[in-house]
Amino acid sequence: MKTVEVRVIAYGSEEYICARELRERVLRKPLGLTMRPEDTDGEDTQLHFSAFEGNRVVGCLIAVVAFADSENGASSARLRQIAVDEPSQRSGVGTQMMEFAEGELSARGVTDIWLQARADATRFYSKLGYVPEGAGFQELGIPHQKMVKRIEPFSD
Repeated sequence: MKTVEVRVIAYGSEEYICARELRERVLRKPLGLTMRPEDTDGEDTQLHFSAFEGNRVVGCLIAVVAFADSENGASSARLRQIAVDEPSQRSGVGTQMMEFAEGELSARGVTDIWLQARADATRFYSKLGYVPEGAGFQELGIPHQKMVKRIEPFSD
C-alpha cells in the first residue's frame, strides 16, 4: 500500500489548482468533457481534500457540508469530485483519502455522508461502509448509484 499525506487544502491555492486539473484529467477528459466555470460554482464554500505524494497531488475530493439540525449540531455532507491519479489507483490512496475526510467531517459534527458513485466504483465505496440508497441513475451518460454512510461525530 502506498502511503500518502492527506490534508485539507485552501480554495484557490496552488494545491487547489492542481486538484482541479486532476479532476479534469481523471473525471472529465475520459468522457469527452471539459470543466466549465459553472462546474466550480460554490467551491469557495466547500471543503477540499487532497492526497500528496511528495509535492504532487495524486488524489482529491470535495465535501459539501449542510447543517440539518442546529440543536445538536448534526449535519450531513455530500462527497463529490472524488478522483485518484491513474498511476495511484488501486494502491490505497483512495481509501486513505476517504478515511481522512471522514475523520475531518466527524470532527465537524457530520453524522451522515452521501455520494453519487459511478457504477464501476460502488464496490470500492461498499468496502468503506457505504450502502446503496434508491435506484441507480444516469449522470453524464454513465450509470451512478447514490450511496450513504452514517458516522459517529467526534467527541472529546
